[in-house]
Amino acid sequence: MSIQIEQELIEMARCGDEESFRTIYFALRDPIYSFVFRMLNNEAAAEDITHEVFLFFIQNSAKFEAGRCSLFTFLCGVARNKVFKQFKANGRHPATNGNEIDESLEKYFTTFETPLWIYLRSELAEKIYECLNKLSPLQREVIVLRYVNECSYKEIAEITIADISLVKARLFRAHRNLEKQLGEYTRPSEQKNYEMR
Repeated sequence: MSIQIEQELIEMARCGDEESFRTIYFALRDPIYSFVFRMLNNEAAAEDITHEVFLFFIQNSAKFEAGRCSLFTFLCGVARNKVFKQFKANGRHPATNGNEIDESLEKYFTTFETPLWIYLRSELAEKIYECLNKLSPLQREVIVLRYVNECSYKEIAEITIADISLVKARLFRAHRNLEKQLGEYTRPSEQKNYEMR
């Protein structure tokens, strides 16, 4: 959605135009849901928070400053705040139902056809997903925003209310932690072959 079209839709939605709001909702619902789901690993909670985010937008659309950031960045920031409130309420990592995650993997890997998620449909997907869930919420957040939602460093900084240098540092640490957790999966294939002899 272009910036001009987005701004027009926002203005019309602020004036009560339901069709404009519906257009915004359907354009941004899946990326917001994907972010929340990947942070919480809970389908029901992700649906609830996604709906809360759009309800917040309806009730507080005047708080959105169009020139400051994109609507996705604004709504993702709202979603992030709700996710971290849930983390706080439930402890660092909320309880998850493993079956729910497994059932949802297929659905969401095919919904978001980014190059990373296409690759993740392989047997390595489960291991990477498991390792991703072991990251701290702040590290998982930057990985999800960067590679699932394909946000720029600037957008991630706006969503997380952090400096770009801090975003890059979190991403670096997340990459390093994922590498450590994945262990044998990240070693060069020549080294694996040598060890098998």
